[in-house]
Amino acid sequence: MYEIIAELEHSSIVRQAEIINLINEPDLQVLYLKASLSDGSVLYVRETVTPTSDKYSYHWQTADGQLIRRWDNAPHWPAVHTYPHHCHVGRPDNVLPSDRPTISDVIQYLTEQIAK
Repeated sequence: MYEIIAELEHSSIVRQAEIINLINEPDLQVLYLKASLSDGSVLYVRETVTPTSDKYSYHWQTADGQLIRRWDNAPHWPAVHTYPHHCHVGRPDNVLPSDRPTISDVIQYLTEQIAK
């Protein structure tokens, strides 16, 4: 969890990272944070890790709350061939296959998109 925080804090596109919830126990790690980005958009990061599961969501939205892209592994889209991993683009029902990204993958993608 701390490596995610460190990576966000060292990113050139992150203005501020606000930890909303952090639990770091042997059998439960939870991270929920909000990162304000250089273009005014916002990235919400949620990670929950237990000995038997790993749940994540990287939710990128405009300043006024409109979904840009969200990568997650909620088990709602079994028809997607990368199930449970998938990506929502532009709206919640526009779902594409996606491998499980790392925070580095997400930051790299956001950096490229913000630079355009």
